Amino acid sequence: APSTCTSDCTKALLDQGPIQVTAAFPHMHFLGKSLSVDLVKANGTRSRILDDKVYNYNSPTTYEYGPNYVLLEAGDVLHSNCEFSSTSRNETTRWGFSSYSEMCFTFIRYFPLRGELSCLQYDSKDF
Repeated sequence: APSTCTSDCTKALLDQGPIQVTAAFPHMHFLGKSLSVDLVKANGTRSRILDDKVYNYNSPTTYEYGPNYVLLEAGDVLHSNCEFSSTSRNETTRWGFSSYSEMCFTFIRYFPLRGELSCLQYDSKDF
């Protein structure tokens, strides 16, 4: 399930200047199998900044970036990809906050403080 934090979104969020990402926390529920995040800089350079190949809801991993933090600038793009497996269920699984529903988030820790920054996408629309 791919989603994108678009350049328009990062331009709006980071209008006061860039941030340094010090850590990332992937989050899905029980059906989550893997999660990756790619950073595409304005010059087209692409790098994988998170690659949780074997996601485990009961034992989540925090990815620390220090001392070489990830610079996130206005105009950068973040591509997330989450993979799920619902073969253990007989009914459709929908998005939701319950652990038996599903979701795909990557939370970041960063500085300098800019308040709450969120780039959410639903049905290819930014929020």
